[in-house]
Amino acid sequence: MNIRSCFTLFCIFFIPLKIHAGYADRGEVTFPGQIVAAACSLHTDDIWQEIDFGILPLSAIRDGNSIQEKPVNLRLMNCFLDTDHNTHNVDVMFEGESDKKNPQLFKVTGSARGVALKLTDAGGNMASPGRITNWLVENPYEQRLNYNLSVVRNGNTFAVGDWSGVIRFVMQYQ
Repeated sequence: MNIRSCFTLFCIFFIPLKIHAGYADRGEVTFPGQIVAAACSLHTDDIWQEIDFGILPLSAIRDGNSIQEKPVNLRLMNCFLDTDHNTHNVDVMFEGESDKKNPQLFKVTGSARGVALKLTDAGGNMASPGRITNWLVENPYEQRLNYNLSVVRNGNTFAVGDWSGVIRFVMQYQ
């Protein structure tokens, strides 16, 4: 074997070992990430609700405090409430103009006088304009907040006519 053959043979076997030895360094690749609960959304049927109280007789208004009661339901969709605990908090704030005679009630507009809107949760607790109410959801799989809206006397003198009211709401959950 001559020197040239030996060198060629040495290069063929030595170079791959040297390349392989070049990959022997250590490194680290990290993959940071985060798992978050998606924000709740409101069921599309509940975003805009129009509740028609129809025609209310003046005699019914004079005889009682609560004239008529209608359900208002808010259904949370596509959100995760921690199932490791028994209850979950949902804060709801209802916004609207307060009645001047009774600021815990929501004002109505129009030609009718002597009435306002009262909003209560399923436990009978009143939701006042601008005040945050806390709702405990005992079943995280049925994420439905149930309220009742009623037309009530506000203490002013009655006048017949048309009326309407607007109540907006903001929700936070944890």
